[in-house]
Amino acid sequence: ACSFRSDRPRNTENQTVPESIATSFRQSTLDALARAATPIEATRAWQRVSASMSTLTGSSAAIADVRAMILHLAVTGRLPGLAELDPEEDAIHARLPELAAESADGLILDRGWKKVRLGDLLVDGLSNGSSPIPAPEERGIKSLKLSATTSGWFDRSQAKYVDMLPKDAERYWLQPGDLLIQRSNTPAFVGTAALYDGPPDEFVYPDLMMRGRVVPEVSAQYVHLCLLSRGARDYMAAKASGTSQSMVKLNQKSVLDCPINLPCRSEQERIVATVYELLGQCNVLAARLQNLEDSAVALSSSVTSSITTNPYALLEGAR
Repeated sequence: ACSFRSDRPRNTENQTVPESIATSFRQSTLDALARAATPIEATRAWQRVSASMSTLTGSSAAIADVRAMILHLAVTGRLPGLAELDPEEDAIHARLPELAAESADGLILDRGWKKVRLGDLLVDGLSNGSSPIPAPEERGIKSLKLSATTSGWFDRSQAKYVDMLPKDAERYWLQPGDLLIQRSNTPAFVGTAALYDGPPDEFVYPDLMMRGRVVPEVSAQYVHLCLLSRGARDYMAAKASGTSQSMVKLNQKSVLDCPINLPCRSEQERIVATVYELLGQCNVLAARLQNLEDSAVALSSSVTSSITTNPYALLEGAR
């Protein structure tokens, strides 16, 4: 069973919610949506999520839970499409009433969906990268660092120059749409996948990553979302092994055997568009929360500085 958890308390309508209550409420609300097995259950679960959105997105950890929920529903055939919406409206909760009304459409997994292996969707399986020594000067061939994909999304700023001849780099050049999967990392991050969306032949990839190229008939973006989902992340963690718990590894066979729920191509594209839209709104909410936290820190620092400089400032202001 998929569970969406967070350990941080949240603030609702200017009242601090006890941590245990906040965590239990969020977990039960999202779990009910993930477990919905009938149209009625799904509609009720969506309505509860919609009514509770301000609570469900009240902290960074809570937004991470919502992201995980979106991915899980999407790749299990339970995420309906978005209705036509005002482009000026950027609050994620505005999307949810429409989703509740349509939720029955996505509950039947066997409507043309197939259960396949990741390996069934790749052109030539997986290939490990190469990790030559760093270049003495910042020029030549750039190789990705492991941190370039740790978030699950490609970060082009995380790269370094390596001592590699152009002829040796040919087999490692990345192309747009390549899947990059971390074959070695800590238990929390091993198996993390990112989709390379940079220009062709700009970066090579390191030995700690595997590369796969999705067949043209399947959306690489959809496969990437599947690999980011909770089910795939749990699968990768279970298959990883190693003598040290601080660094574990995955072999190619385990990664190739990762199960994927595959709908038709048009449904893949619909799911990708819907998920990108919803995750984008999660990013907006996360940025707003960060701005609020930064403002609170700045205010606290200013007040502390003022009090240190003039201990009687607050008393004078109160008179």
